[in-house]
Amino acid sequence: MVDRRNGALLRQVNRLFGRGTMTGADDGRLLACFVEHGDESAFEALVARFGPMVLGVCGRMLSDPHDIEDAFQATFLILAKKAGGLGNGDLVGNWLYGVAYRVATRTRVNARRRHARESALEDVVAPTTGWDRDWHDVKGVLDEELNRLPEKYRAPLCLCYLQDHSYEEAARRLKCPVGTIRSRLAKARELMRGRLARRGVALPSAAIAAVLGPGLAEAAPSPALVQQTVAVALGMLTTRGAPAGVAALAREVLSTMLFKKFAWTAGALLVVGTATSGALVALQFHPFGDPEDKSPKHHVNPLRAVIAKVEPSPPAERPSMRLSAKSDEHTSAEDRLANLLKQHPAKPSTATDRLGLYLMDIERGEATLVVDQPDPGFATCGSPSWSTNGDRILFDLSRKNDWSSTRIKTLTANANGPMVRELSTGNCASWSPDGKRIAFLRNSGAVSASETGIWMMNADGSELRRVSREYGRLKWSPDGRYLLLVSFGAPTEPVKLRLLDLQTEAVRPLPIEDFSVFSVPSWAGEGTIVAVLGQLDVAQKIALIDVSQPDQGRVSEVLWDGNADPALWPEYPLVPEATGRCVFVGVKHNERALYTIRKGPDELPQPLEPGHHDHFITDLTSAPEGRYLLFCSDRR
Repeated sequence: MVDRRNGALLRQVNRLFGRGTMTGADDGRLLACFVEHGDESAFEALVARFGPMVLGVCGRMLSDPHDIEDAFQATFLILAKKAGGLGNGDLVGNWLYGVAYRVATRTRVNARRRHARESALEDVVAPTTGWDRDWHDVKGVLDEELNRLPEKYRAPLCLCYLQDHSYEEAARRLKCPVGTIRSRLAKARELMRGRLARRGVALPSAAIAAVLGPGLAEAAPSPALVQQTVAVALGMLTTRGAPAGVAALAREVLSTMLFKKFAWTAGALLVVGTATSGALVALQFHPFGDPEDKSPKHHVNPLRAVIAKVEPSPPAERPSMRLSAKSDEHTSAEDRLANLLKQHPAKPSTATDRLGLYLMDIERGEATLVVDQPDPGFATCGSPSWSTNGDRILFDLSRKNDWSSTRIKTLTANANGPMVRELSTGNCASWSPDGKRIAFLRNSGAVSASETGIWMMNADGSELRRVSREYGRLKWSPDGRYLLLVSFGAPTEPVKLRLLDLQTEAVRPLPIEDFSVFSVPSWAGEGTIVAVLGQLDVAQKIALIDVSQPDQGRVSEVLWDGNADPALWPEYPLVPEATGRCVFVGVKHNERALYTIRKGPDELPQPLEPGHHDHFITDLTSAPEGRYLLFCSDRR
């Protein structure tokens, strides 16, 4: 007994004076200490740090205390086995969330089978009624929908709500501006609110943070559970072994994770003969997808992934380069409108000045003409803007080069086809983030000089009022506070940017540090725009710009460096929130086409419609969920 106590004391002394205390170490250091030195205290610190989050996931999805404890221990057992292949230690918490969700899902399947067998022998299970039953059902649905979010939204949500990190710390770990973190959290909450509502769970988006946050986790793991979990996990790596139930659960989940990884990579591998289990184990996995492949992944039902482990189906094809990862059994308003418009395409007019309004389905690579000269003599469409709830599209309609004739229209559709309604005179209309208001321009050609400037109206065209005498193309910020104003000079000259504060009605210039801006930028999150940057008259790159500071915008990330293809001139760049992939109009040899680009200065843009070019494409914008694009073109 004395020797054991002395040995424990010596280990503590070595920890303190050898590698130091683990209490304040960051996630990456803890992971490295465990992987490189087998440091038990580092692993214990990881269990203590992420235990509340893991226990929260297990507690929300499971009801039996023994199942919760087994799932908790199995999650960290998997961490112990796979710690060496995780790479980015800053995101180990996000990785653990994915593992905990899979383990809890597997445990729930096993529990249901067990309960079915038991209920066939004896009917002694006490029914759960009322609030307890309803709340338990809601808690399980929360993690299902959280796990289905695209990674760009799930990652900041896991860091800020599940791990209680500050926005600044989340921005550091995800290498993006703080404004982007805020906007992605808002979008994640709204996506979850909508998906939960379609499943019958009415939960305000503001309440999602509270429900998922540390305050409502079932309980922090007790010191005894932490120590027992460390012993179980490290015992699995030694001759001591782990409890049979926990070890079996971990093996089941590992097999499904490896199978999923195999399904994604098998299409790119030349497999000769039958793959052995040892070859599968050698494949590094990532619960949220392949970290080297940033293309969005289609959602796979977690239960189906768990069950499909004995007889693997033929390797799935690696997905084509699509921008949307959306897969939902419930059709959104955006999809309904797009499908109705595609079912009733417009016919191209013969007008020489025509610019039709087109809808591009990115997943299918198909463009559909949806509006073309709805009013006699008015053939030039422009400035499309899709409402945030997805059920309406704004655009303006005019005679070519005749701004005095410009009218703002709304486009909806039903089973009989598209419906176009006029709202007001004006142009360059933009929806507010809540979909209740529309900002637009009125110029001296359409109204008297005393009425020119920026106007506001309700979504139905009522209660018109002027908010500023300023002028420029409008882009409403994601937080609803600002209008980005874009003023043009000559076609090859830089544009001028200003921000109109709708609370104070103050306007300030928005210079970009070291660069000029070409074409029309777009918002890419709260406090961030995406723009074409250059010097003199050369458009050099597409970049994300942090505009959260009052003095000037600063480049936060280069998405594409034009030096990779000097002949290609980019216009109208977009980074749809739901996809995170950059889309733009590219001009090359006086022809225009739609392109997409993966992040990386040396990457080459890929055409969305290979082999197709137009004489003119303008006013590119995207639908709220990112699957569809709107643009105006003279294509026939």
